[in-house]
Parts: sequence; structure tokens; C-alpha cells
Amino acid sequence: MSRTQGDARYPKRALMAHVLVLCLFGAIVACGPSLALATPAGPPTSPNRVPVVILDGGLGDARFYVTHWFGEAQEVASSGSQHLLTTSAPTWWAGSGSPDTYVLTTSEGSGTVAAGPIGVPEIGWALDRVAERHPEGKAILVAQGATGLSARAYLEDLGTLKQSARADVVGLVMLGTPNAGLTLPGTYPGLDVWPPFAAGAGLAPADLAPGSSLLVSLDGGRLPAVVRTLVLQGVAVSFGDRETDGVALRGDSVIATGVAIGAVDYVTVKARASESWAFDKTWLSTSKRGGATLNVVADQAIDRLALARGYSTAPDVREALKKYYEAWFANGVPVTHISTRLVFDVSGSMSAAWGSTTKLDGGRAAVSDFASAMSARQALPSSVPEDVGLVLFNQGATVALPGTSDPSALRRVLGSVKAQGNTDVGKALSAAVKSFADAPGASDKFMILLSDGLNTVGLDETGILKGPVASAKKRGIRIDTIALGTVGTSDVGFLTKIASSTGGTFHQARDTFELRRDFIRARYSSVGTIGVDVEVDLSKTGSVALPAITTGARLLEIAVVPDGPAASWQVMRDGSAVDTASINSVTSPDGVSLLALQSPKPGTYTLKLMDAHGSRRAHVFATVQADAFRQTGSSAPPDSSATLLLIVFGVAAVLVLGVVAFTSVRGRTRVTSSDDPAAPLGEGQLLPLEDEVGE
Repeated sequence: MSRTQGDARYPKRALMAHVLVLCLFGAIVACGPSLALATPAGPPTSPNRVPVVILDGGLGDARFYVTHWFGEAQEVASSGSQHLLTTSAPTWWAGSGSPDTYVLTTSEGSGTVAAGPIGVPEIGWALDRVAERHPEGKAILVAQGATGLSARAYLEDLGTLKQSARADVVGLVMLGTPNAGLTLPGTYPGLDVWPPFAAGAGLAPADLAPGSSLLVSLDGGRLPAVVRTLVLQGVAVSFGDRETDGVALRGDSVIATGVAIGAVDYVTVKARASESWAFDKTWLSTSKRGGATLNVVADQAIDRLALARGYSTAPDVREALKKYYEAWFANGVPVTHISTRLVFDVSGSMSAAWGSTTKLDGGRAAVSDFASAMSARQALPSSVPEDVGLVLFNQGATVALPGTSDPSALRRVLGSVKAQGNTDVGKALSAAVKSFADAPGASDKFMILLSDGLNTVGLDETGILKGPVASAKKRGIRIDTIALGTVGTSDVGFLTKIASSTGGTFHQARDTFELRRDFIRARYSSVGTIGVDVEVDLSKTGSVALPAITTGARLLEIAVVPDGPAASWQVMRDGSAVDTASINSVTSPDGVSLLALQSPKPGTYTLKLMDAHGSRRAHVFATVQADAFRQTGSSAPPDSSATLLLIVFGVAAVLVLGVVAFTSVRGRTRVTSSDDPAAPLGEGQLLPLEDEVGE
């Protein structure tokens, strides 16, 4: 019997087609789309949210960040081998209010390892590009693998680029970063993963060995007090009793005590070190299957490691980052540094009488109160770094004190000043604006103008508002104005316009109590949400209600500003006194009291007055900082990596088997009615199965 169109070559062609379909499907599933870049990115979509900058670890995961975090990538900037990518609507947030997200990578879209390292210069370059799009100039770094050590070097001022001079990072998240060094290379030195893992940060494998000079240097440094640190510990599999992401053990990621001023939050996630790296091949040589005879890793563990998702694709990584973001950054852009310039009027009119003293001496007292309040605030743990400068003016203006972290210098400079000459407010404000050139770029900048408001020479009011005041507004400098003594209606209006033009406030300085109160309020509102802001009559008030503390609070901070000597207070929880040993308490020479409780226990808190010591009134502020990650692993959901992969493979298998079955049926139903291969097919005439394999 001769054959019809269903000859012996047909099954081979069908098999090849099936294989190609399966390979194509597998490639799509396993690799995802490459780094297809869209048109250049426009302005940020969330200008009042802290942007997130992901530092790619260098093992080719950038394309997976695009796939699973972005949806589509747009290139913001490039320099040499480094690329900064973003998206107009990041999909990782899964809801409204998503922060702008960026990826800094030196990998190509094909998923190859890094073409260059991500070190301190590259991080600075990326942050500068982000700052061009976000005027606040601050970001959260999410560092994968060894690039977390580069982030630490930048934040600890160990590179040529100093973060302290920029103040542009508010959060650090590390994905499997070997802060304590890599343990596994000591047992398995020949694996091919160690060199590229280290090279992603411009390092050698020896730099990642526990006790290396690099790690000793990092452990001797300090992370900024204002940086919130989260470490995600990948646990994809256990090699015996050692939990690992395929590169770092869980314990390898622990940061040495003292490096972070605040608590470091650790969360366990089920993820492997890289989505692109073939860890089953890497570890195969250590198994019996791979022919190794020493330090055998179980084949089953290697199989599970291959199925686990990488940090770039694991949904629990994105969920933990979102929870961290909402816990610390949901209320806006945090303060990383406060730069203040006091602009002090020393013109002749300041010698006028003011109650029992003069305006000049009253101003000195106000500045002394300011210095004491700043010193007391700086003494608290995790306080925001500050600098203060002093501009003295009459018909001229002099930067008498450049920005300094020592507020006591204000008293020394003002001690010998005499009031004389005319008043040029415009020249004073211009000098103060220029003096901010030495302040950290991302610092919150404030100017406090102490004057009686009588501008006599130089620019008129309109010129001042359109000149130095407009310049201050453009540079993000807020101006608060304080009138010392009773001034005329026109001067009150002028000082009010200066303040309101820059988002500041006007104050009538009737006494130093109000000045200290307003300063503390401004400082508290700049670093968080104030939960209590109330003035109390000490002759009638026995206690003040504080914010209720729930599980996960990190810090309860309280400030009390009296109008006289410092009053004595006791912090109470559920009616019982809190142990004073757990309270950090600081009282300034001028009576400002600040109290801080680290990790306060849940309960109802009050501030009980013990002794007013002659003060008649006081203003109480309190704020609570939340902490969503105090318990290790509390935010890590069950891993579904293997399940999802099995589902995908199952669907692929069903599709392929369906194609095979359909093709086989077509082959089996090819018929003939005669020996003529061109003869028409008759109904029900089947080609015998044995004829398919030849005679």
C-alpha cells in the first residue's frame, strides 16, 4: 500500500514543531520580556512621595524588576554602562498612591551579568538624576545582594562622595546583602557564583569573606540616624540546617551592633538570590548527581532552590517593601537634615526699651532659648542632624556664624553685639539665602528673621518680596518672621507677607515661652506627625493624655516647654509609673524637657505633673513613630513560588499534549481508496497504524 500525504516524515516535523512551541513557551515563562525601553520618562507621577531606587545586584535581574515591578521601563538617563530606568505607573504597589520607582542597572536586557559595578559613584549619580525630577532630593535605596555594601559605604561616608553633605537617603532596604560576610564560599570555594555576585558591587570574592578589611571598615562606620533600615533575609532552601538564598545564609545578612543607631528590622522571605542565575547548575557539582564526594548538598534541596523565585519576582518581597514604606513614609517626605539661619536685626532701633529690657537683649534671650532647644533635641537618640548659622544686619549684612552643629556658638557671637545703624532687610535676606550654599543639598532649610520690622534703607517692600524672598521660595527655604516688641500695623503686614510667601509663619514675640513653643512645634512637625499639641495651666492640670501605644511602636517622644523653670513630670502607662531607666530624659538650661521611650510597651500613656517648680503654664508635644517590622518574619507571607511554577508547567504540558494528540489524530485519519496516491479519500477509510512506521 502506498502512502498518502501522511508519510513517515510527518511525525518528525510535528515533533520538531512541538519542541519549538514548548521551548518558546518556556522561554516566555522563564525569562519574561527583556528590557524594552519606551520613550523617555516625563515628570514624576508622585511628586510628594519618597521615590524608590532599586540597585540591581548585577546578576541580570533588571529585566525582572521591569516585568514584576514596573510593567514597562523608560530610561531616565545613562552614563557608560549604567542605566537609570523608571515607569509612569509602577505595578508593584498594587493600588493608588504608588511612589515613583527607579532601577539602576549595568546589566543588558538579555539578562547577562553586570557590564560594570554599582559602587558609591554610581549610587551618587543615580540619586542626582532622581533629585532632578524630585525637588525634595531624597530617596529610598533598595539594594540587591552585594550592592547593599556599596549603599552602606555611601551612607557611612566611606567613599569620596559624602552622604552627610547631601542628606539624600531616608531608607535602606537590603535584599540578601552579606553584611557579615558570605559563609558558604569557605565550604564550597569553587562555585562559579561568587565572582559575579561580588563583581556587581565592584568587589572581589575575598572582600565578602567574614572579617575582610572591607567588612571591618563598614562595621566601624555608622548609618545616618534618620535612615530606616530593613533587611530581607532570603530563605529559599536549607542546606542541612543552614537556611540560604543560594548565596548568603540567613545569618550572613545581619548588621553588626552599633552600625545602625536605631533598630534594624529583619524580615524573612522565601526567595533565592537571583532570578536569572541558574542555581541548580551552580550547586549541582556539590551533589552526588554532580559527582562531588565531599560536602554533599541533597539533590532535593537543589531542585527546590531552582524552583524558588528571586528577590526581583517574589511577591512577598514587594509586599514587605510596601508595608515598610507605609509604616515610615506614608505621611510625606521625611527630614534628613535641618539647616537654619537666624537673621538678627542689630540696627539702632533694636536698642529701644522692651519691658524691663531692650529689644536687643530680648532677642539675645530668644536666640539663647533657640540654642538650648536645639541642643536638647540633638541629645535625643535618632535625632535629625542640624546646623545653624547667624546673619547679623543693619545697613549691611554679615554672616557672623556659618552653618554649625554647635548651637552654643550663637551665644558667644551675640554676646558683644551692639545696636547701631539703619535697617536693610533686603540685604540681610539676600546674604542669608546665599549662606545656604554650604548646607546639605536635601536638607530642610529654614530662616528665622528676628526684627522689629522697621526697614529703613535698601529695597522697598515690593523689591524685597520680588527679590530675596522670591529667591528663597524658589530654593525651598521657609522663612519664619518674629517681631520683637510692639510694631506698627504696616510692619506686621510686611513681616507677615515675607513669611506667607515662603510657607512660613509670623509670630509676635511677647515672651520667650512662645518662641520656644513655636520652635519645638516646627521641629516636631518637620520630622513626623504630632499626636499631642496642647497648652496646659499647671495650676489646674495634673496630667496630660499622650497618644495611645499599640503593638509595633518604635519611639514615643515628648517635649515640654514651660514659661519658667523646668517642671517635673512622670510618664505613666495604664496608671502605673514607667521605669525611668527606660526613658531618655534631657532638660536644657532654659527648662525645655524632652523625653523619649524606645520601643514603648502597648498601653494608655499619660504625662503626670509632679512639681511645677514655679512655672505657671507649659506646652506639651508628643509624637509616636511606628515600627511594622520589629518581629522577624512578621510580614512574610507563605511562599507560592513552586506552586505557581508547577501550575505554569502543568498548563504548558496540557497545551503541548493537546497539540500532540490533535496531530496524531490527523495522522491516523489520513485515508486512501486505491493504490493511487492521488485518488480521492473515501468516508471511513482509515490508514492502518502500522503503515505510519513503514514497511
